[in-house]
Amino acid sequence: MTATVGKTEALAKIKSLGEKLMTCHMMTGLDQRPISTRPMTIQKIDDQSRIIFISNKGSDKNQDVERSNEMQLTIADAKDNEFLCIYGTAEIYRDQADVDEIYDTLDNNWFKGKDDPNITLIRFTPKSGNYWDAQAKKPVVFGW
Repeated sequence: MTATVGKTEALAKIKSLGEKLMTCHMMTGLDQRPISTRPMTIQKIDDQSRIIFISNKGSDKNQDVERSNEMQLTIADAKDNEFLCIYGTAEIYRDQADVDEIYDTLDNNWFKGKDDPNITLIRFTPKSGNYWDAQAKKPVVFGW
């Protein structure tokens, strides 16, 4: 039997699991086959549970988002048996203050410092989703 939780609890679950793991699989081009999927580092989750990523201006994921802003993320913690799948919309933007806040030295593997003009940010806004409640042994749907 599937359970349903309200928006407040759903957003809290997204924020807690996302901040715990800081990685996910990002799926873009949801209208194409195969769907483009890649591992991504979660840079930040804001107070509205919007998830922020750093991305290259010319990347395939940016092109996918420009074509269709629909996106799906999966976050999995096999150790604690926590699995989350969320659907929503994405937007590409550039705000130097946000870049300054979230840029990490590991990002130097892809960029030439936080002032690199190729840096863009992707902000994912969740719209629906579900997760596996390991204790209850059942799926929980987010009731938006």
